[in-house]
Amino acid sequence: MTNSESIYEYEAFVSKPDGTRYYFISEGERHIVKAVEYKYIGMKKDRLAYNLGFGTYNLEDDELDDHDISDNGDHYKVLNTVLSTIPHFLNNYPGAMVMVEGSDSSISYPEICRPNCKKKCIPPTCKNAHRRINIYKKYINKNFDQLSQEYTFWGTEKGNEHQAFMEKYKVINNHSSVLFIKK
Repeated sequence: MTNSESIYEYEAFVSKPDGTRYYFISEGERHIVKAVEYKYIGMKKDRLAYNLGFGTYNLEDDELDDHDISDNGDHYKVLNTVLSTIPHFLNNYPGAMVMVEGSDSSISYPEICRPNCKKKCIPPTCKNAHRRINIYKKYINKNFDQLSQEYTFWGTEKGNEHQAFMEKYKVINNHSSVLFIKK
């Protein structure tokens, strides 16, 4: 999904019954193990659907922390590395749908953020909410014409009862999540 030469090599990838995980080392100010995880979430539009998750990898509990903000000074290279796993994943899971949704977009995120937040937001506002999905949407919006040649995109809007309604992706829309397939 990215043509950038500025990516980290995947140290390894592990196939699991419910998806795949890719590992790499962020080599900014510190060396931090990161993981990109494609986790099976069910069927959407008659396709196997996987959530793209990303975060700092914790070796002790074999989990990734998708709330961690490492500020390691290499965010463009890290984003390019995450995006570069997409073609590899879709080649190994032909016909699969990928969903991207920010871990900072959950209803409970402001309460998670507040104790350590430097922005001192006034509840219920949280200035850090939705930053992750906005990064992905900004990339898609900027490169939509080129990406649309290889991928079909949908966006979701949260309904009144927290139901997501899929619609054809619109660059000007404020989708709460993005889903896509390889054409």
